[in-house]
Amino acid sequence: MYNVVDGKKVVGTLDFGFAQTLQLPFVFVLGGQEWNALKLDHEMQQVLVEKNKTGKAPKWKALANFDIPFELAQEVGSILMSDLQLHFLDHVAHLSIQRQRNTMGSLGWQRNKWILEADEDHGPFSLWTFGGDKINRTIALLFAAEFGEQPDYDFKLITFQAQKDEELSMEQLCKWLSQLRTSTLIELESLIHSQVEAKWFSKFSECLPEKLAKWTIQERGTDLQGVTRELNKIALSFSLNG
Repeated sequence: MYNVVDGKKVVGTLDFGFAQTLQLPFVFVLGGQEWNALKLDHEMQQVLVEKNKTGKAPKWKALANFDIPFELAQEVGSILMSDLQLHFLDHVAHLSIQRQRNTMGSLGWQRNKWILEADEDHGPFSLWTFGGDKINRTIALLFAAEFGEQPDYDFKLITFQAQKDEELSMEQLCKWLSQLRTSTLIELESLIHSQVEAKWFSKFSECLPEKLAKWTIQERGTDLQGVTRELNKIALSFSLNG
């Protein structure tokens, strides 16, 4: 954990996986108060701050250090789409699984099919892949390179929407996904590389030149081969709920 320090007072902590990805300037919320980060000290694992009245807090994910792999995500999807009885679970766990099945079971997701759904013609759009964090992160970065907006994602789905004051149609999104199928790995690597920043990720980061640091982060956090493999294997199904 990183200590958050206001003057001489420690006002809280930040998750290591969140703090190590940040670059100044940024604003975050801690204890209901917005804080403006003044300095990041990775050696001391401290964030020096002052109170802030306005600002947009950055997004991060609770499992930043633990990507859900493709194989596990596929198993989760299969369980949620089925009515298979899991006899090793206790009563509370059964209720939890059933609630999730009630919410997602009607999607119709399968191992060889992705579901693209939206409530309105111009999004936001949810692409249910159950592809794991690395594959979904890769698709999110490729979308950001094309449309200039970073989607939200987890191991189950990616949520796409256009930049403010712009529109994104399902037709545009489907056309873009089709283009990804026919793109070469070199072309996709170039797009991904444009979205990666050389951030601190270990005590040896300063030993790496910026170009090598970017490639290291890209290799650790993305799976282009997995994306191209799945795109050329799956069928895309559409659901417009509005």
